[in-house]
Parts: sequence; structure tokens; C-alpha cells
Amino acid sequence: MSNRFYHATTRDYSEGQIVDASAFSMTEYVQRKGEDGMAWVDDLLEAGRPDEKPSRRNCCYTFKSASMCIAFLGNRLEGVKLYEVELDNPYGCPMCLVGEVEKSAGNPAEGLVAEYWTPSKEWNQLEYLATKMTIIKEVRMPPKSHISGALSLYFEDQEKAKRLYRAK
Repeated sequence: MSNRFYHATTRDYSEGQIVDASAFSMTEYVQRKGEDGMAWVDDLLEAGRPDEKPSRRNCCYTFKSASMCIAFLGNRLEGVKLYEVELDNPYGCPMCLVGEVEKSAGNPAEGLVAEYWTPSKEWNQLEYLATKMTIIKEVRMPPKSHISGALSLYFEDQEKAKRLYRAK
């Protein structure tokens, strides 16, 4: 697997810069979740995190696809930069399962958190977490049609997660 990924942020980085997420008190994503009253989602995921996996509170969130990376920002693109990055030790986690934890109202189905941290099923879209990333270069935003395609794969994952983890 290639260790090239994509990272979106409002921060300015330079080529070759090493970003150590452990230096952040929390990521932009986690800060936003706290402001939205959804910090409990990451608390639940953190409670089931294997020791060798990076904490969601201070890690670099990346994707294999630039389109997928941008897709979840919705209309919050003002001031956002997209970077191609390299990760040394990435962990792939099915992003759709974060949404399933949110929908669980604090009582996730058995196996859901474990599947997030150590996937045993096939998922289309993974978010890759790492404690450090190296900036390769800033890249252009992907076309909207590519973003739509990435989202359709994510929606397939959502349907699969719904079948697996929601009560019948």
C-alpha cells in the first residue's frame, strides 16, 4: 500500500514539513465536535481504542483520495488547503462507523467500536489516522464530480453499517 494520503486543514504547511499531531491539544475536528456537543462520540471510540492505535483527539486525519478528504467538509471550504502527505504508520478505520456511533445515542451495537479500530470487514472508505505526517505538497481541490463519486462509496458503507449494527 502506498503511504501517500491527503489531508485538509486551515493551517499553513510547507513542503517537507513534519507535522506531529501529539503537539496539538486537540485536532480541529475534535474541537468542532466538542463545540457541537458531540464529544461523547470520540469519548466512546477512545474507550475502545487499542493501545497501539493513535488517539482520535490528537492525530492526523487523512484519506487515500483527495475527493474523499474534501467531501466531508461540506460547505466549510473557506480557507481550507488540501495537502498530499506521507504517513509512516497509518491506521485505516471505516469512517462510516463514526456516524453509527453517533446514531447509537451512546449505546453502540456490540462489536461496532472494535470494528472501527480493527476492521474485519471490507469497507470502501477508510479514514487513516497517524501521529505524524510529512507534507509533500499542496494540491488543487478535486472537481465536484469526483467528490460525488467518493460520497457514493461512503453511502454504500453507511448502508452496510446500518445492516450490521442497527437493531432490526
